[in-house]
Amino acid sequence: MQNNAGAFKFSEPEAENPEDVTIFDVQALFIALADK
Repeated sequence: MQNNAGAFKFSEPEAENPEDVTIFDVQALFIALADK
């Protein structure tokens, strides 16, 4: 699951909605915590 956390970037040009980026970032944090 480490690769999934690394795939999430704070600057996503494809993401048009800032809220979606925040949601993905939060999910990435949960994945990183779950991996530990």
